Amino acid sequence: MVAKKSKRPKADIEALLEKKSIFKEALNDIKSELDHLQTERKAFESQLLSTKTSLSKTQADEMTLRDRLTSLANKEAQLSVKREKLEEKLATLKEKIDKVKKIEGELEDV
Repeated sequence: MVAKKSKRPKADIEALLEKKSIFKEALNDIKSELDHLQTERKAFESQLLSTKTSLSKTQADEMTLRDRLTSLANKEAQLSVKREKLEEKLATLKEKIDKVKKIEGELEDV
């Protein structure tokens, strides 16, 4: 015996077609949302890469500035020592000038 195909009523077919249409629409909505999310993800990844690059540059700049500050601090220390030595020499020179003036004053009195 040959199995007989059962015919579905027209209303059942229309209901199935309507469900199929709804599922197809839902699937299209999901695909659209997925595309949107993938685009958004790519934008975030691009921003992240840009931020990482900027951070690396900022850190390199920071290191350069730290090196410059260290160099300037060393120069400042050297100049401070030099200033102290010059101030000492100036004080000694002033003492000598005062002694010479004193001697000059004494010689004028004679």
